[in-house]
Amino acid sequence: MDIMYFFKVLSRRIWLILLVVAVATGTTYFITGTSEKTYKSTARLATGIVNNPDDDGKYVHPQKIEAKFNNLIEIILSRTVINLLSYRLILHDLSSADPFRNAAALRESYTSDQLNAAIADFKIKLDTLGALAYTNERDRFLNTILKSLEYDYDNLKAHLKVQRQRDSDFISIDFSSENPELSAFVVNALAEEFIRYYRTIRTDQKNSAIAFYTAQVEEKLKELNEKKEALKQFKLEHNIVDLTGQQAAILNQIKQYEIQREEEKKKIPAYQNSLENAARTEMEDKLSSYETMEQNRKINNLRNEINYLNDKYISQGSKDKKLYEQIEKLKAELRAAINETAYNETPSGTKNLSAIKNESEINLQIARTSLASIDREIQNLKNQLAMLVALEPQVSSLQREIDMADQAHKEAVSKLSAASAEALMSENTIKLADIGVPSRTPEPTKQLFYSLFSGMLSLSFCIVLLFTLEYLDMSIKTPTQFEKFTGIKLLGYLNQINFINFNLDVNFIDINLESIFHNTTNNQQLESFKQLIRKIRFEVESTDAKRFLITSTREREGKTFMLISLAYSLSLVNKKVLLIDTNFKNNTLTNMLSAKPALEKHFNLNMVKEDIISKTRLKGIDIIGCYEGSYSPSEVFSQTNFHNLINDLSQHYDFIFLEGPALNTYSDSKELISSVEKVISVFSTNIVIKEEDKTSIAYLRGLGDKFMGAILNKVDLSNIS
Repeated sequence: MDIMYFFKVLSRRIWLILLVVAVATGTTYFITGTSEKTYKSTARLATGIVNNPDDDGKYVHPQKIEAKFNNLIEIILSRTVINLLSYRLILHDLSSADPFRNAAALRESYTSDQLNAAIADFKIKLDTLGALAYTNERDRFLNTILKSLEYDYDNLKAHLKVQRQRDSDFISIDFSSENPELSAFVVNALAEEFIRYYRTIRTDQKNSAIAFYTAQVEEKLKELNEKKEALKQFKLEHNIVDLTGQQAAILNQIKQYEIQREEEKKKIPAYQNSLENAARTEMEDKLSSYETMEQNRKINNLRNEINYLNDKYISQGSKDKKLYEQIEKLKAELRAAINETAYNETPSGTKNLSAIKNESEINLQIARTSLASIDREIQNLKNQLAMLVALEPQVSSLQREIDMADQAHKEAVSKLSAASAEALMSENTIKLADIGVPSRTPEPTKQLFYSLFSGMLSLSFCIVLLFTLEYLDMSIKTPTQFEKFTGIKLLGYLNQINFINFNLDVNFIDINLESIFHNTTNNQQLESFKQLIRKIRFEVESTDAKRFLITSTREREGKTFMLISLAYSLSLVNKKVLLIDTNFKNNTLTNMLSAKPALEKHFNLNMVKEDIISKTRLKGIDIIGCYEGSYSPSEVFSQTNFHNLINDLSQHYDFIFLEGPALNTYSDSKELISSVEKVISVFSTNIVIKEEDKTSIAYLRGLGDKFMGAILNKVDLSNIS
């Protein structure tokens, strides 16, 4: 919707809008002026949230602080706390000689026994922080008593306002009522009952927390002990004392054995060479004496014993000094026996050779035996190390479980300590900072503010309502809307003329067009109409066409009046105009210009064309009238005959205009289109484009260049000025 058009709509309805605003403002002013006076009282609570000593100067996020304030406000406005306030109020009014509200009505409605029983119940609920259950008859009776004096939860909460004071540490409690003493009592009693209730629930929470964390500590300690016992049993089953230490010790032993092994391996080649040298000369010397054989048996025995003890010494880690000394002693005896054998041998040349051979054999055997023993010990140690490595993941897993259980136990102990420390606090940080006092003056009614607000609201409502109505109104009122809704070219538009106000005959009889077009008047409608019809005249003159069909999609669109006015405007520029009334369904043009009906006679009775033309009282304008009937043009004349007539008449006139009936209803205009050069369609404002109109508009657009455009008639001057 065009914004300028909407402003024009507002300007036309400005007095109606001002009337609605005035009524709304006056009504609000009167109602607020006669409303009951109220008195407000305020109490303030210091919460200790912003400057909490438990925070130890640590930064606390503002959202966390705000959440704490919101929690406190919700508790203050909870049904439990407000019920405690209700008990305080009803007990005051039933027990005091100066009640806040009319308690006499209660004494008239209920017996003294009922009220005394109710007072006793209220005291019990106040002392025990009890709530009204509403599920039993007794509590419903107590609630009825509270409602009778408007001390119930809903009425009290409706007049309460609890909020944090900006970014401070304080919460304000406001209450408004008709009695200043009542307002002060409510805010103070509510603050006191909230603090009492809050301390109670905080104490319960602390005790519950301590009990909970104590159980947690015991449970976590039990789990820790179970994990430790499982690790202990696992180590006992697999002979593990210190897994890492045992692995290191075995690796060290393997390293030492490797060193000994290399030393023994180095001895073997030397012994083998010595033995091979002695073997080459052995065949030359033979021992045959009995003493030599005995000595050899002794040497073999000593050798076997040395090998046995050497294996034992190595298997024990080569650390037994006594065993080592015994082996060295036997080796000394062995060398002595070997020397003695060599000395007793008779072949003097072979004494040293035999001794060398025996000693080399003994040393080689001892070295090989030692090497085999060392290899066995190394393999045993490697097997032990592999077993410990295989057990390491299980030991690590058990140790991790112990560490986790220990950490959980420490956390539980920490939480228990924190809960215990919090429980040792003597009281919570919430205190009543400022008590509420009775107000001496009533609250301002804000009469002027509410009146202005009501006026602005009603003004906004009127504007929105008018905008909505105009937005939903799909009727055509302006040329811009016409082009938007139809999508066809607009040749021009004409404003609405009020014939009654201007003393004009709507039937166009006795209208003095000469006076209207030649004389300047004070009537804006007439002056605008003359200028607009001249613009349409210019568009018609700009074409090379002489034959025009004036039609419309609907009846009563004003095409007859427009056609006469256009014809007269053309006559003013010395154009000779012929009007042919081909609207057989409604021959208004014939009647308005008092023409004789002769068009049908020309074709049916062969009347000559000079006889069918009627002169009008308007200079330069002639007309061929017709009868009114239900027939169509093709039933009166053929297209060829009508073409010939039009072509003949074109020789004598500058412009020929045919008026055809509505396209939506009749086919007459479509039958006449082939006889003209241009087609002009007339539309009027305040119509809604319907489906049948869309069909006719589509037909007009389908004419292409032959369709000259549309004229929008009866436009309100306020919509185009």
